[in-house]
Amino acid sequence: MTVAKLTNTYVKNLKPNKKRYSVRDTEIKGLLIRVEPSGRKFFYLDYYTPEGTRTSKKIGDANVLTPALAREMATLLLSKIIRKIPLEPEKKTKELTVGEVFEKYKIFVQANHKSFNNTLIFISLFSCLFQKKCSELTIFDLEKWRDKKRKSKKAATINRYVSAFRAMLRWAKERDIIFACPAIEKKMKALPETDSRETVRYLSPDERKRLFEELKKREKRQGKDYLLPAVTLSLNTGIRRGALLSLRWEDINFEREIITLRAKNAKNQKMDYIPMNIIVKNVLQKWKEVQKNPNDNDLIFPHPGTGKKMHDCRTAWEKVLKNAKIENFRWHDMRHDFASQLVMKDVNILTVQKLMTHSNLEMTLRYAHLAPKKQKEAVQKIEDLCPIYPIYMEDKK
Repeated sequence: MTVAKLTNTYVKNLKPNKKRYSVRDTEIKGLLIRVEPSGRKFFYLDYYTPEGTRTSKKIGDANVLTPALAREMATLLLSKIIRKIPLEPEKKTKELTVGEVFEKYKIFVQANHKSFNNTLIFISLFSCLFQKKCSELTIFDLEKWRDKKRKSKKAATINRYVSAFRAMLRWAKERDIIFACPAIEKKMKALPETDSRETVRYLSPDERKRLFEELKKREKRQGKDYLLPAVTLSLNTGIRRGALLSLRWEDINFEREIITLRAKNAKNQKMDYIPMNIIVKNVLQKWKEVQKNPNDNDLIFPHPGTGKKMHDCRTAWEKVLKNAKIENFRWHDMRHDFASQLVMKDVNILTVQKLMTHSNLEMTLRYAHLAPKKQKEAVQKIEDLCPIYPIYMEDKK
């Protein structure tokens, strides 16, 4: 066993090994620090009882106690041992099951996560593991669960589920709710997502025509109808449905022709500014007139019945699609349509990324294949740099 003077710097620099190890203090006999494979460190007092039995007493967590304070506590314990005063028995901490951690995590997620419903649904899919103690849960358990799901779910979906589940366990460990969990102590390789490439769905010119014809018919029947302006905004800005339905009139700047996406309503939790084209500007101005000059803090697209925020407009949307004879086109596909039309109009991919408010370019590159003409033009720019040898010219002839 290593012997050293325990100082703040020395304790901080102690690194975990595959096996637990201890370092004895040179200042106080019996005082030692124990380093767990997980990286946690605890001060202990190693001593002999009056009966001659060797044992140890935990003093406390090295993240809380300094070596100096641990020495003071060790000195007090030694004085009790010398005077044969019984030491208080250690209170055993109950090992939590995965299910018990989930109950604690629920409270945290509901208070701090915007999309907590999805998170809780994902984790609840692991209910077959809820009876296991966290200290007994292994990566192999997660791999077995994952293998069963592969029969019915795509790899990207399964990876998302596993990521949410392991995030919960890391949350518990970081807050000392659990002290060990093999399932998160090593990196778990994600499934390759070759089966999960999303098909980019966008409207054909004929579908677009039929869609707007049906929307105009609906507006004529309904009179004051939100769906036509909402769809027009979606197709011309690419704004996500949740952010769209959260927009208020104070977010619209007609003079600068900009729409502000508030951080609290954005998926990436960042404020963004979306430019308006003339179609969006005209539609919003007309819609504001229909609403008879609402207040700045009023929702642009309130629920027609309650006036409160809508969470979706699925029923109305699906009915319009059915009447327009458009299949396999979700509301979110209007966002794909927006990006696809930009790329096919030769808009720079970095500009598309900015307009889509994508956090990284990889998300935008899914649309790059829609501009093969641009790619061909690019390689043709260097064709004169390479000489054509006679043999190839003869073949060409």
